[in-house]
Amino acid sequence: MQQRDVRKKNLSYFRVLSLAFFFFFFFFFFFFFFFFFFFFFFLRVLLQGFKLTHFFFDEFIRLRNTLSNYLILSNMLQNKIHI
Repeated sequence: MQQRDVRKKNLSYFRVLSLAFFFFFFFFFFFFFFFFFFFFFFLRVLLQGFKLTHFFFDEFIRLRNTLSNYLILSNMLQNKIHI
């Protein structure tokens, strides 16, 4: 009888721990991915409304242009297209 109570108690501990891990990972992914992506998206929209975009996003735009130019040049080199 005592052993059955211990088994039930261990099973309930396992259920509580599994639920705790599930909610921890769910809220972790939800918070970090959705919150930060939407936060920076709306921050960019607000900054465009206040005409302050060039102070904060010029570096990102330069990085994007550099990467796209690198991809274009590497594609041209792979296809052996000469300028």
